Amino acid sequence: MVYYGMKLFDPAFFYVTATALCAVVSFAIGSSWTVVGTLGVGLMGIAISLGLDPTIGAWAIISGAYFGDTPPLSDSANLAAATGGANLYDHVRETLPNSFGALAVELIVFWLLGGPGDADVAGEIVAISSVVRMSPLLFLPLAVVIGLALLRLPPFATIFAGAIAAGILAVLIAPDLRRRRCNPVWPSRCMVEVKFRCFNHDTYADPDDQDQHGAVRVAGQA
Repeated sequence: MVYYGMKLFDPAFFYVTATALCAVVSFAIGSSWTVVGTLGVGLMGIAISLGLDPTIGAWAIISGAYFGDTPPLSDSANLAAATGGANLYDHVRETLPNSFGALAVELIVFWLLGGPGDADVAGEIVAISSVVRMSPLLFLPLAVVIGLALLRLPPFATIFAGAIAAGILAVLIAPDLRRRRCNPVWPSRCMVEVKFRCFNHDTYADPDDQDQHGAVRVAGQA
């Protein structure tokens, strides 16, 4: 999502586009926080990669996602109608004008807040493509999440299924990530402390110590 988002999104219109995109998806599936926890995470990565303000980016994502609490599919709409003893569709019909009005104001504000960003977009795209082989299959986890959300499965099961799909794809499409000691966005040198139990004693291994590497392999074979 970050890779394709950086190629497709104009930084000047990112905030307003993120708001509209989250509003459409959340309205379709009737769940605001499912969108925040899935699509919103990818959009935050795009905002940071474009050199935009992540605080305003989060504001735009959440503002758009909350629009998903309006349709009949939303648990919030069902709860409000049941609590007030109102017909669900009458309740939705009365709340939609306010929701659309608020969304229109949000879109105007985020359009005014749009900026060019200060990141080297071309360099970021090259860096990502050097680590991960780009493929449309990478959208499969997002499709799984949206599909299960449309089937009204619990949010935990929906997000967990998406995480499992993403983990499988990471192994199949980006095998080099398994051999990297640290994420490139963190400092280039990472000290990884490996703790294992051998002969009823706690032993610690430094990843740069080749003698300890041999001890770890022997202990693993034992």
